[in-house]
Amino acid sequence: LIGAEGTRLELEEHGIPVSQCSSDEPTITNAELLNYTLDEQVEAVVLAHDPDFNYRKLALATQYLRNNSDCIFLVTNMDACDVLNNNRFMPGTGAMASALETATGRKPFNTGKGGDFILPYLMGKYDVNPQEMLCVGDRLDTDIALGRQAGCKTALPFTGVTPRTLLRKTPPEEQPTYVMENLGTLVGLRFT
Repeated sequence: LIGAEGTRLELEEHGIPVSQCSSDEPTITNAELLNYTLDEQVEAVVLAHDPDFNYRKLALATQYLRNNSDCIFLVTNMDACDVLNNNRFMPGTGAMASALETATGRKPFNTGKGGDFILPYLMGKYDVNPQEMLCVGDRLDTDIALGRQAGCKTALPFTGVTPRTLLRKTPPEEQPTYVMENLGTLVGLRFT
């Protein structure tokens, strides 16, 4: 697992044994990498958001994915970045996945928003009718795309990644159904 504590706990709660690369040593030498013993029980590399992502984690995950064609490459989402204050951006899980994809030549299986798995699974499990659903999110590329994938209405608040300038340039077929300043706008709103 390359990811934070919450992902590890979630996997363990479902009986999935987890091995995590330490964040204590951010680098690895070529000699260390050559002598590193791969755990033969590792069947997947799971990549979730990890603010401690580093070269060592990238190098070790690369070994598992390149040396075992049966090792599954899973990613929890493909968000490129997240917005901080003052127009600053923090790289997201998608940026980390791109680094690992480039190093291995393998595409990840996206288990989160925008992936082919999560939405059909959840809609089936909870018997959700897309006409009765509203998908809300601040990202056109994942949140609103997820809603379009479901065939439901979408709402984009200007509280995160997508600025008005990008929305204006977005083709009509990729536009959200509703646009709002913030989530407070949704209070008391009735959809028919």
